[in-house]
Amino acid sequence: MKHQFSISKSLLAIGCITYCGLSIAASEFFELGPIHYSDSKPDNAVTDLADKTFKRTAGYSTDLAFLKTVLKELNVSEDTQLLVFSKTSAQRKRIFPRYPRALYYSDSTYVGYVPGGPLEIITHDPKLGLVFYLLSPENGEEEHGVEVQRKGSCLSCHVSTRTKGVPGLFARSLYTDDDGEIDFKKNNFDVNDETSLTKRWGGWYVTGNWSGISHLGNDPNGESTLKKLENVRDRVETSRYPRDTSDIASLLVFEHQCKMHTLFVEAKFQYERSLHLENAIHMAAKVKQEESSSYRIANNAADTLVKALLFCNEANISGDGIEGNKAFEAAFISKARVSKSGKHLRKLRLYGRLFKYRCSYMIHSEAFDALPKIVKKLTFHKLHTILTTENILADFQHLKSREKTAILEILKETTPINEYLK
Repeated sequence: MKHQFSISKSLLAIGCITYCGLSIAASEFFELGPIHYSDSKPDNAVTDLADKTFKRTAGYSTDLAFLKTVLKELNVSEDTQLLVFSKTSAQRKRIFPRYPRALYYSDSTYVGYVPGGPLEIITHDPKLGLVFYLLSPENGEEEHGVEVQRKGSCLSCHVSTRTKGVPGLFARSLYTDDDGEIDFKKNNFDVNDETSLTKRWGGWYVTGNWSGISHLGNDPNGESTLKKLENVRDRVETSRYPRDTSDIASLLVFEHQCKMHTLFVEAKFQYERSLHLENAIHMAAKVKQEESSSYRIANNAADTLVKALLFCNEANISGDGIEGNKAFEAAFISKARVSKSGKHLRKLRLYGRLFKYRCSYMIHSEAFDALPKIVKKLTFHKLHTILTTENILADFQHLKSREKTAILEILKETTPINEYLK
């Protein structure tokens, strides 16, 4: 097995549907103490995978077999599959509408796959936030390994204003020509859960049922009149992929999750850097915690996180609602943390809004757990205030009393919120 942590010149984009060629200055704050992003040794699910060997029977005979092996090892469901036909990422020469790039994800890991190429992976790291890799099979006579390359060059796209100035994720909606080349003469859109559905999914395949809703998916010019598409068999060489779908519900969840993951990394890095500077000049001993710069940063971060967790400004799912793939829904719900009464934060609604209970399931993620304690404490306190106050707060009028009660019940039984309220 080879651990290659070189700074490659190739460009990787997972969850980012563009390439931008921006340069990363040596003085980016996350490259300084205490984070030292590029110089620190990662310790995460991908580095663990690099230390494993697999018997030849594990199935490395094809790129599809390798993909399935890696997805299984990283606990990423094949049913999350999304298909992107725009020519973006380092492997743009391999991407065509007939052979799109596929994306798969869990709460902590994102896997990109193009037939014939290496796997593009972004994964959560407790210290470093999101770390970027290329994975290739390493063949032996009796056993197989995994060649892991950490790709610092990915930051040329994955650090920008779109990612809050930290290594993060973002999705885009683009117009293309019939070969998947981006049409830069037309508008493109940054996408998250606040983006109107009418602007989403340019350059993506979309399967499912969306009667009464317009979007830019499936057609290079964004002019699709489809209301329902069960699979992409007539458009894609599906024998090269685990599934024949690019599920609309999975797309909606993915876009929300990319936003949350980036916000978690921003909150973590900004607070840690501020506290480091305070300690360097012995500021922490001179002022009360509540008066310090690091506390103000933590408090502001908690405000931002609470609004995102509670789906403030979420785009409306209009029309007759959405029907996604049952296999994706089952895979997604299987990871739910359930209250004693059976409630959980992964219950999809897909009419009017994405989820039945508008508090993000990402509050259960490793990325949330990795937040500094003070950020989590302030976030939980603000959530509790919003969910228990009788006053209707301006940014949270979308949450009615019954929904707030249900959310609080779930949080009290599935998170450490009670410990942080003491």
